[in-house]
Amino acid sequence: MVQVFAGFILKADYAINRAVYIKSCVNKNRPVLKCNGKCQLSKKILAAEKEQQKAAQKGSYQFNISIETLCNTIFIPSINTLEISINPIKFQYGIKDELAGHYSTIFHPPQLT
Repeated sequence: MVQVFAGFILKADYAINRAVYIKSCVNKNRPVLKCNGKCQLSKKILAAEKEQQKAAQKGSYQFNISIETLCNTIFIPSINTLEISINPIKFQYGIKDELAGHYSTIFHPPQLT
């Protein structure tokens, strides 16, 4: 779920701050490519994916988003940084634990004698 939001936030930031992306474009000398700063966007997306892969290896996800970027999209005065951290829940409860010591109480149908 975090991965979906990371891509959306970066693309929204690109749409809002396109002029900044165009200024920092590495393909200015090659106008045939018509990059318009998309090279910078792809670098940021790759960096976010690498961070998510590292977090996935740890077993938790951490998603950092600049509040300034978020505030620019909804026109609210900026704050510093918002950090969202999601840790997976590990369940250690199983059916074996539930049935431990209760084998004799399992229903047995009546037998004809």
